[in-house]
Amino acid sequence: MYDKLKKPAFAPPSWTFPVAWTSLYTIMGLLTLITLTAFEFYKIDRTSGLAMIPYIAWVTLLFRLNFSIFRNY
Repeated sequence: MYDKLKKPAFAPPSWTFPVAWTSLYTIMGLLTLITLTAFEFYKIDRTSGLAMIPYIAWVTLLFRLNFSIFRNY
């Protein structure tokens, strides 16, 4: 079904989709919780908080991808 959806240009190959979502949902609850965790890390150690930025960016990209597919479906 995923292969037949109209996807945005930045969509990853179909084999990465189940791997990424399973991993992310196992590790995180919501984008909000990741951001709050990064903020708490930043208050304790600036480097640790800043190290969370790529993770936040990745989850945001996947959220955007999922929303784009949902909207086009």
